[in-house]
Amino acid sequence: MIRSVLIGASAMAISSTAYAQSAPPVTNQPVESQEAEESGLADIIVTATKFETTLQSTPQMITALDSEALTRAGVSSAQDLSKLVTGLNVESNGSNSAIFIRGVGSRTFTPTADPAIAFSVDGIYYSRSAGISATFFDVARVEVVKGPQGTLYGRNATGGAVNLITNRPKIGIRSLDGEIEVGNYDAVRATAAVNLPLGSNAALRLAGQSDYNTGYLSDGHNDRNVKSGRASLVWEPSSLVSVFASVDYAAQGGMGPGYIPIGPSAGNTSLTTRFVVPDDPFVGPSDPRVNAVLQAAAPPQAVPGPTAGTFCRAQVTGAPTPGGVPARLLCTYPFGIDQITGDGYIDNQFYGANVTIETDLGFAQLTGIAGYRHTDIDTLQRNEVGRTFLLTDADQYTSEVRLSSSRNNTGPLKWVIGGFYLREHQINSGIVASNNQAIPVPTITCATAPVAGICLARPTLIQLQTEIADPDTVNESYAGFGQATFSLTDWFRVTGGIRFTHESKAALNGTVTSVYSFPAGLRRTYPSQGFAAFDDTSYRAGLEVDVAPQSMLYGHFSTASHAGGFNLGVEAGPNRYRYDPEQVKSYVIGIKNRFFNNRLQLNVEGFWLDYKNYQFNSLGYINDGSSACSGAGIRTACPLSIRTDNARGARLRGIEADLTWRVFDYGTLDLNVLYNDGRYRSFDVANPFTGAITSYAGVQLPAVNKWTIGAGYTHIFPLENDARIIATARTQYRDGKFIWYTKLPSQYQEGYTRTDFSLGYEAPEGRWSVKAFVRNLEDKATVTQGAAPNQATGIFFSVLNPPRTYGLNLGFHF
Repeated sequence: MIRSVLIGASAMAISSTAYAQSAPPVTNQPVESQEAEESGLADIIVTATKFETTLQSTPQMITALDSEALTRAGVSSAQDLSKLVTGLNVESNGSNSAIFIRGVGSRTFTPTADPAIAFSVDGIYYSRSAGISATFFDVARVEVVKGPQGTLYGRNATGGAVNLITNRPKIGIRSLDGEIEVGNYDAVRATAAVNLPLGSNAALRLAGQSDYNTGYLSDGHNDRNVKSGRASLVWEPSSLVSVFASVDYAAQGGMGPGYIPIGPSAGNTSLTTRFVVPDDPFVGPSDPRVNAVLQAAAPPQAVPGPTAGTFCRAQVTGAPTPGGVPARLLCTYPFGIDQITGDGYIDNQFYGANVTIETDLGFAQLTGIAGYRHTDIDTLQRNEVGRTFLLTDADQYTSEVRLSSSRNNTGPLKWVIGGFYLREHQINSGIVASNNQAIPVPTITCATAPVAGICLARPTLIQLQTEIADPDTVNESYAGFGQATFSLTDWFRVTGGIRFTHESKAALNGTVTSVYSFPAGLRRTYPSQGFAAFDDTSYRAGLEVDVAPQSMLYGHFSTASHAGGFNLGVEAGPNRYRYDPEQVKSYVIGIKNRFFNNRLQLNVEGFWLDYKNYQFNSLGYINDGSSACSGAGIRTACPLSIRTDNARGARLRGIEADLTWRVFDYGTLDLNVLYNDGRYRSFDVANPFTGAITSYAGVQLPAVNKWTIGAGYTHIFPLENDARIIATARTQYRDGKFIWYTKLPSQYQEGYTRTDFSLGYEAPEGRWSVKAFVRNLEDKATVTQGAAPNQATGIFFSVLNPPRTYGLNLGFHF
C-alpha cells in the first residue's frame, strides 16, 4: 500500500509507458547488477558516500566527470570545472581558489578562516585553498557533490564537496600517455604519465604537467605558470590488503591576477563606462590608461603636505549633510594615489605525501588514510590601488580511519564508522599598503562638494601601510562519525548518520603595525592573538524508494557547520572579536531515472537550505588593546580592517534537473538546468565611517545566479580501422546578478553565455589524437569576484574571467 502511494506521487516525474514489462524491483544497487547495453549510457562509479556505488544509486545530486570528459573540455585547473558543472563557480586570485556550489562558499583566506566546500585529492582534505588548481593532471575522475555534507565530510562542507581522484598505478601494465597543447597567448601545456609494473603485485606511476600562458591583460597580469609532478605506488601484498602511496610537488610562478577598475562608478565621475577602455576590457592595472582614471578619481593637489587648513577628499555614503558630523572618514593623500606598477609576482610551492591502506577483515573493510601537506606562499599582488605582500608557511597533517561493511555484503545493513583528525600550523606575515589614506579628525563637518558622497576633511594622520605578523597559528580538529543505510524491504531503504566535531583555533604572539607617512616615521603596533573553540553535532536522516526498475525517489534532512574563527586584534574591546560557526539545515527531495534501455537519464532534485550565522566580509573596526579603544561608544579610536562577521540568516531554495540522452548510437546530448533563489533573511551592516545601519534583508546572495543552464553535445563519427572523428560543443548561460550585496551599478554582472567547441581525430586504439578547439567563443569579458568599492576612489575592482582562447591539442597513448 505504501509503495503504491509513493509510486502514484511520483507519476508526474515518471512516464508509465517506460515500464510496460514487469521486473524485480531491486535495481538501484551496485554496478555489477546493472551493466548498460552497448548502445546505452554506461554506469559511473562514485565514492561520495565512502563506498563505491553507481551514480544512479547514490541518493544525492552529483556531477561526475571522467578523464575523457575532462580532457575533451581542456580542464587543467579548478576554475575550468565551472564551465562543465551547473551550480559550480570557482574564483581564482592567483594563489587561492574560492569554490562555490549552488551559491555557497567563502572568499575569506585569513589564517583562521576556512572554506565552505570540502576539497579532497585521493581522500586527503585540503584545509587551504592555495594550490588546488595545481592538482588537475592525470585525473581519473572528479566528483562534485552538491548540498551540505556534514556527516561524512565534516565541518566546512556546508555547500558540498569536490573530490579529485587521480589515476592509480595499474598492476601488470606498462603504458605511456600524454598530451601537448598550444594556443594563443603563447599557451603551452604538456602532460605525461608513465605506468610501470613492479613484479606481480605492485606498480609505479609517474605523472607531470607544465602549464603556461602569458597574461590575458595588457600589462602581463592574469598569466599562468605552473609545474606539477606526482609519483604514486600501489602494492597488494595479498588479496586482502592494498596499499596506495603518493607524493606530489607543484611550483607556481608568474605575475598573478590583475584587479582592474569596473564601472560605472556610483561615487565618482572618473569612470562612467564599464571598462576603462570600452572596446578593450583586458587592460591591465598598471596600464597608463588605468592609472590616468584612478588619479582622476583621487586627483593630486598642490599643497606640499597636510598642514593646518589643508583638506583632502573623503568618500562617504550618500550626499554630505551640511553641518553633519561623521564619526570617521578615510580620504586620499593630498597628492593623489601612487602610480600602480606592474611588479606583481607569484612564487609559490606546494608539496605533500599520503598513504591509504585498505584491509579486508571478512566481516568488514578497514581503511586508514594519512596525509601531509606543505604550503609555501610568496606573493605580491596589486589589488585595487594598493599592494599586498604575503608570506605563508603552512603544514597540515590529516588522518582518517574507517570501518565499513564488507564490499561483499549482501545483507540489509550497509554502514560506516570512523574518526578524523586534522592539525594545521601556519606562519604568516604580510604588508597591506593602503596607498596613503588619510585619517581626518573624528569631529569634522562635511563641506559642499561637486560630487555627491565627497566631502572635505582636514587629516591628522596619513596611513601608508599595515604590517601583519602571525608567527604561530594552530588549527586543530577531531571528529567521530557514523552512517548506516538499512533496507526495510527490497525497495525501501532508510539512512541515518551523525558526526561529532571539536575544533580549536589559536593565534599566538601576533602583531599588527600601522605605518604612517604623516607624521613622518610614526608606527603604531598592537597585539593580534587569541583562542576560540567550537563543538558541533551534524546529522542526517533520509529515505530511498525504488518506485520503478530504474527509478529511485529519495529525500533527506541534514545539517552541517562552517567553522567559526576570530579577526585581527585582541578580544578585549568594543568590537566583536569572534565570528560564530555558520549552521545550515538542508531539506532535499529528488528522483533519479533511466529510460528506454539506458538511453535516457533524467535526475531532478529540489532543495531548501536555511542558514544561521551566515559568514560575510566587510570593512570594520578591530580591537587593538589600547586604552583609547576599550569601550562602547568610542569605536572610532580603533583601527580599521577587513573582517569576518555573521549575518543572522540566509535562505536558498531551488530545483536542479540533469538530463543525459544517447540520441544516436554515437551521439550524446546533456542538458542541465538550475533555478536557485538565494537571499539574506536578516542582514544588517554598519557603515564604519558614518555609523549608519543598512539592512540588506532580501538581497540576493552575491554568488547566486538565479538561472544557470548548460547544454552540450558530443558526436563520434566512426571511421575505418576503428579510427574516430569526435566533435563536441558546449555552452552555458548564467543570468545577471549583483556580485556584492551593496548592489552598486558596477557590481552587476549581466547575463552571458560561454561556448566551447572542439573537433578532433583519434587514431585506432587511441594511439594518438589531434584536435582543434576554441573556448569562450563569445569573447565576453565577465567579472569573477565581488568586493566593496575602494575607499580612496569609490571605484569597484575585480578580476576578469579568461577571454577567447584557441589552439591545437596532440595526445598519445602507448
